[in-house]
Amino acid sequence: MRDQWALTKCCCCFDLSTGALFIGLLWMITRCLEISIRFTLLKFDKVNDWQLALCIPMFISVVSCISLVVGVIKERPAWMTPWLVIECFTLLLKIYSMVMAFVDADTLFGLACVADMILCSYFIFAVLSYSIKLKESTVVTPTKPEEGAFELGEKVWNSGKLSRVNRRLSV
Repeated sequence: MRDQWALTKCCCCFDLSTGALFIGLLWMITRCLEISIRFTLLKFDKVNDWQLALCIPMFISVVSCISLVVGVIKERPAWMTPWLVIECFTLLLKIYSMVMAFVDADTLFGLACVADMILCSYFIFAVLSYSIKLKESTVVTPTKPEEGAFELGEKVWNSGKLSRVNRRLSV
């Protein structure tokens, strides 16, 4: 069922892992540039307190981007979740900005918000598809454990020692 709507490639030609890594790095660079611009403006006293307070969510966004990049590299879908949650929340704020722009008759800003929403939605969808692909590729196959051993998800408890067992389908 999920295969019907999940992406198989990112930007029509890249593997999903490459696309998710690119998205994480692109977002991280963008957020770092935004933070540096805000601090540069602060140096020239053109930023008020509430604009400076907007740097806190940007720092959180940078941390979530780092989590996304590490999750892609280590193939850990749970590490991608913070980025997905933050970007979904950001998408809701972008929808609000777009509506307010069209209400205020600022058509150019409204169209820019629409383009940004489409791009952001596609990136969320690509990372979500990769995360689902990773979750589905982790398979625990039933094996006949040694005597005195039993399975705990992806880990095997044997004779008082806990060892990690990697079982991935090669697709």
